[in-house]
Amino acid sequence: MQTDLREFGLKGRDVNYRVVIPISVEEETGAENASNQLFFIDMLERRLFNEKGVSFDTGSAVDREGNVRERHWELDWSLRGRYSADEIMRYLEKQGVQFKVVLKPRQDENDWREKR
Repeated sequence: MQTDLREFGLKGRDVNYRVVIPISVEEETGAENASNQLFFIDMLERRLFNEKGVSFDTGSAVDREGNVRERHWELDWSLRGRYSADEIMRYLEKQGVQFKVVLKPRQDENDWREKR
């Protein structure tokens, strides 16, 4: 995935990426499907670490009932290993994972801009 940061007046070194992976909790599939999705995402995180030495901060968005609705991969200062943020996003695409990317200029930690 190629991100044109010029659209936001930014350069690659000036931006952090938040990869937001939605977790669907539908009535037909329920918690079991969400659990399977989270297991798969966790497996991908472990595979990136074990095979490529890649690590980064992660987080989750949880609803009022305690269900995880999103998994966040923070591809910012915490990113370590052999993959760049773009390579990690291409890896997710190859695995068939749906996600969106939110950009955050490094100079303003509270300014998140949705890209996809």
